[in-house]
Amino acid sequence: MKIFRLLLLGMYSLKAFGQNDPKTDWPNLGKYAAENARLPAPGKHEKRVVFMGNSITEFWSKFDSSFFAGKPYINRGISGQSSPQMLLRFRQDVSTSSQPSW
Repeated sequence: MKIFRLLLLGMYSLKAFGQNDPKTDWPNLGKYAAENARLPAPGKHEKRVVFMGNSITEFWSKFDSSFFAGKPYINRGISGQSSPQMLLRFRQDVSTSSQPSW
């Protein structure tokens, strides 16, 4: 069973790398653009948690969806991401996802 999960994770990783052209979108800014646009602003007292990271973070919600269900958690992990790439997309994928509407 563990090997099956690893193979499945590998297949998801390959799919994630093919989403955007790395020559034109190295930090993969477009990966969550549509989700960010659909995400409503948080309520006045709503607190959100945004998870950002690499494949461990990205596939966390796929392998254990119960952790995210019914909670104000937003998953913004991208497989294969490095720290410089995450820094470039922090504002659009984390800051704007968690800002309260005053």
